Amino acid sequence: MNGRLFLWLAIAAVCAGVVAGLLAIGGPVQGRSDRFDAKRIEDLRLLVRVLDCQGNSDTAAPLPEVLTVEALQDGCGRGRIASHHLFDDETAKPYSYERTGDRSFRICATFHDAERAERLNPRDLDIARFDPTTGCVSGMMH
Repeated sequence: MNGRLFLWLAIAAVCAGVVAGLLAIGGPVQGRSDRFDAKRIEDLRLLVRVLDCQGNSDTAAPLPEVLTVEALQDGCGRGRIASHHLFDDETAKPYSYERTGDRSFRICATFHDAERAERLNPRDLDIARFDPTTGCVSGMMH
């Protein structure tokens, strides 16, 4: 009888550990959301770098009015930008882009949890320019 009790207690402990682990990391649904958010961070990072870099050339073109592959293929974007970088993988909607001045811009994405995405991908964005409350990154051509 003690052997059976021990077996049931061991099974209960393992099950409790699995449940606690799923609660801590969020399970498969959280993992899926984290992957989409990480891709959003990666896309925003690349777009900001290309726009920042284009402003550093001697023949700097003005910021594009609309984000298109063609507009970003000049200068630093050549070969680095593809159409899938301009769209959210989960919703297929384009990222929001706004010129906030002649040499400044803002690019936004809709995140499941932008603060969590920022914590999980700390080196992917310039933290000073990413606002997790809006999901936007601000940039400026130099």
